[in-house]
Amino acid sequence: MKTWLRHNGEGRNERDAAVRSFLRFTTIAVAVTAIIIVIGEASRTDDASRDVAPAVMKNDPLAADLARCRDVTAEQLAADDACRRVWAENRRRFFAPTNKTGEAH
Repeated sequence: MKTWLRHNGEGRNERDAAVRSFLRFTTIAVAVTAIIIVIGEASRTDDASRDVAPAVMKNDPLAADLARCRDVTAEQLAADDACRRVWAENRRRFFAPTNKTGEAH
């Protein structure tokens, strides 16, 4: 009986150490993840002009109009014929069949 108790008591200390190590690792992992998320959100900007490359805007006049119309709400879109035309043209270009070189018509 004494050997059984001694054996179980030693195993308990090892399990406690393993649990403490696991909890320590989990705490560190959660802290690192939270720091990465905070840094990512802090460096993020919601500047709409940053989303569209300037070279694309120069080559494609539709891109500037799309950038402007991106922030239009559904209610504003109903009254804004220019944005509706821009989105319709964008859909037409997107769904247009491609030629042999893979460029849209």
